[in-house]
Amino acid sequence: MNYLYQYLVFLAEVATVVIGILVVLSAAVTISSRRRHEPPGVLEVIRYNDYLDNLRHGLEQAMLTPSQYRRQARREAKAQAKKAKQEAKRAAQEAKLAAKQAQAREAAGEQGAAEAEGPAEEDDAAKASAAASAPTEDCAAASEQGAGDADQASGETGAGEVGTDAEVVASRSEGVAAVGPDAVGAADGGRRHRVYALAFEGDLDASKVSFLRHEINAILSKAEDGDEVVARVKSFGGRVHGYGLAASQLQRVRERGLKLVVAVDQVAASGGYLMAAVANQVIAAPFAVVGSIGVVAEIPNIHRLLKKHDVDVEVITAGRYKRTLTVLGENTEEGRRKLTEELEDLHTLFQEFVTDKRPGVDLEKVATGEAWYGRRAIELNLVDAIMTSDEYLMRRCRDADVFEVRWVEHKKPWERVLAQVETGLKRLAAWLPGRAEQG
Repeated sequence: MNYLYQYLVFLAEVATVVIGILVVLSAAVTISSRRRHEPPGVLEVIRYNDYLDNLRHGLEQAMLTPSQYRRQARREAKAQAKKAKQEAKRAAQEAKLAAKQAQAREAAGEQGAAEAEGPAEEDDAAKASAAASAPTEDCAAASEQGAGDADQASGETGAGEVGTDAEVVASRSEGVAAVGPDAVGAADGGRRHRVYALAFEGDLDASKVSFLRHEINAILSKAEDGDEVVARVKSFGGRVHGYGLAASQLQRVRERGLKLVVAVDQVAASGGYLMAAVANQVIAAPFAVVGSIGVVAEIPNIHRLLKKHDVDVEVITAGRYKRTLTVLGENTEEGRRKLTEELEDLHTLFQEFVTDKRPGVDLEKVATGEAWYGRRAIELNLVDAIMTSDEYLMRRCRDADVFEVRWVEHKKPWERVLAQVETGLKRLAAWLPGRAEQG
């Protein structure tokens, strides 16, 4: 047994030396990268419509003969030219309609000003003449009749203009129908709506939340009313503060007034569902894992092993609950009760968040920590539709411009290895003091 103990001590010494070397190398890489003042990453944007067109053209080129492919290309070019012509015509009609509406508003304003001056003039005339003669009254009556005829004529003219506007609107509708679904978005303000697609693949620490922040910053700097954001979330959950921040980043999209759709192709459990609940609409693949509304903490304790080998660990704190449970020290029932209270409070916050975002969810059924597959989750109102993200984006390509937005950090292989080591050391440092809460 003594030999085993000495061997373990030797391994611990070797591990300490290796970790020290890696920490020094990681610090050197960090300092050198800061001195170079290189940007942390770049934003990559891919037009999803073009991606689908390229796939279709590649398939057609493989299936058709060269002559058939050329004929198909000519037909598509003609259709695109016709579509552009129809869109230009519709834009001109919209401009003409706007000009007519502006003229009508001006005429209505002038008429209102004239009617406001009329009673004042009549009041002055009444003060100038003590009594009005019958012929004068007849003339006044005739004048009123003439004004009524003029108003009627004006009303008929206005009705004629409304009819013309209706014809313009009808012609716009015909233009949209002729162009097809690709131009539906263009009928609203002469611009096709945009859909911004982004992907979030979470780990225990939600370390990609900084990427998500850059992507949403870029989207919100360009998005306009009527645009939409589709977030593809894949995560088993993790630390509460990390996924809370990720959910807050998605909340910025809704606060801006944009529609937010979260698509779950594989899994959005616990912290992943915390993000999904923010959306206006949640879609999921039939066998995607959804839910797991709960909180868990797992903490190993090796106090008895150390005590067996006469190793003492001193845990000194200031504050009654500064350290509830530890890895090395002796845990107490009071510490266990306190950590349990903290977990219950986190669970309550989780439930309140889900209720606020999705009022139709029955927490008595779903806030048990269980997870469900997509087809079962829709029955529990955890998701709104069964559909993959690819299918949803392909459908949106019919009436909108779809863009995939990604924040990418370009690193050399050895930099990636050291970054992984640094991340592992940070996790170890956060785990050793004795708290590993996951939500």
